[in-house]
Amino acid sequence: TFFSLTKNSPVHVGLAALLCYESMVPEVAESKIQGLREFYNINDDETLQFFLVHIKADKFHREICYSLLDSICKTNEQKEDALQAVDSALDVLNGFLRILKIEVLNLGHHTAGRHQKDHDSPQGIDICLVRSRLTKKLLRRSKLGCAHKESSPGQA
Repeated sequence: TFFSLTKNSPVHVGLAALLCYESMVPEVAESKIQGLREFYNINDDETLQFFLVHIKADKFHREICYSLLDSICKTNEQKEDALQAVDSALDVLNGFLRILKIEVLNLGHHTAGRHQKDHDSPQGIDICLVRSRLTKKLLRRSKLGCAHKESSPGQA
């Protein structure tokens, strides 16, 4: 679905689909840092640098994507196309994340106590699911989905 939406569709459709995934990266990076600190006692910024960079850089990328969509989507038809792309991309992404969460939970039952507790394993996946639903809400609320002003990623 992502491949089709980004390669075989108009630019506003591809950008809307890409935004679905990209809009989650900062919060996923925060979750990764939290897990590395909590479960593996990794606390130095040099080791966490990859994730620290993504927290800041991808918030900027996310805002640029929203601005681009705002400038590209001029007609109601383009706005609706962008929203349909968001719906399609999020449906596929959420389906994948639900299956992944089930697999992680099943794996957790087999490896419980080695590194993490069973109930802690899917935390990052839950953040992705919540963030993808927030992306959909934010896009639906703003000029039929093609404008957004960054406030706090968790506010919807």
